[in-house]
Amino acid sequence: MNNDELIAEIKSQLLAELGSYKEQVRSHIPPKALKKAEQTRDNVREFIQENPWASVAIAAGIGFFLGKILGRQGDE
Repeated sequence: MNNDELIAEIKSQLLAELGSYKEQVRSHIPPKALKKAEQTRDNVREFIQENPWASVAIAAGIGFFLGKILGRQGDE
């Protein structure tokens, strides 16, 4: 078995396990909350498609803000 085949096999196994865990988590989420999360996901995707540069700016701002907060914690 060469490296590419080994990587493909490992990837396949990991995706199967991830799918199993995903279903376990989903089974513990109330249907109403799951529907709300899916609606939010769809709204975010639509916003990103309609406003790609604004989405980049928002992501950069959040990253900068988190970097500042986490950087301060390291100074203490």
